[in-house]
Amino acid sequence: MSVWRKTGSTRFRAEARLAALAARAGAGPPVSAVDARSGTISLRRLRGPTLDALWRSAGDGAGAELLAAFAALGGALARVHALRAPRRETAAQHPAELAAPTVECLASLGDLAVEMLAEWHRDRELLSGLEALAARGASARALVHGDLTLDNVIVVAGGRGRSRPAVAIVDWELAGAGDPAVDLATVEADLVARWIATVEPRPGEEAETWLGRGEPTRARVLAAARAFRHGYGRPQRTLDDVRMLGAALLVRALAVACDSHRRAGFVAALVARAGRTLLVDPERGAQVLFADTSAAVVP
Repeated sequence: MSVWRKTGSTRFRAEARLAALAARAGAGPPVSAVDARSGTISLRRLRGPTLDALWRSAGDGAGAELLAAFAALGGALARVHALRAPRRETAAQHPAELAAPTVECLASLGDLAVEMLAEWHRDRELLSGLEALAARGASARALVHGDLTLDNVIVVAGGRGRSRPAVAIVDWELAGAGDPAVDLATVEADLVARWIATVEPRPGEEAETWLGRGEPTRARVLAAARAFRHGYGRPQRTLDDVRMLGAALLVRALAVACDSHRRAGFVAALVARAGRTLLVDPERGAQVLFADTSAAVVP
């Protein structure tokens, strides 16, 4: 889901091209038809739940099927990122766009999300962090999905000759050329936001304390993130990866703020707080989130 970029017919043909490119890499369902007049892209039907649905149905556990699906997603994403986006493709969605939202973006957001965005624009450290991320990946030309949340992944059950689940990545509307770190961070931000939504901080508590009460979701999230990164082939995070995760959490905070459930504002504020910490103080943020796991952070 995009919460700040305006999309429409101008992106339709690009989406069809990039979905077909991902399918040829074995990372998405084959494109069976494209109808420019109606603006529809038909994909080969795949039987299986989304990764979001699989996560929800798994309860409190992180069983072998769920972890295998995250590992498969990592492998599929690595194949996508091995592709160079065609020269004519525009940039994929990037969290750094939060530093310069468009008028269309502001018009699409609810009051709470606009207030959060305005607060961030008064935060010089936060804006500098976003601008640095944009500069880091400015010349990157890998094929990037741009909106890789769990509901954009279909888990295809193992069939004849296949003992492990496969995945198909869908919804390439915001895809384009960019920094692969964006997709890695977007997946992990979706997971971390689910963890944060389960905690209840008390007034004055440090993040190290209230995040530690997020069990058993915390353990599930960290196990899934490990499986995903191992499947991708990059089990360790750099400090720049942590900064990108922080920016991706700011994007998730805006998405949560646009939800209608009663805790939306509270959860959005917590997600934004965690995102800011990771973005402007990645060493401390990595210690808070990953200190007790084997997913080390390297300089």
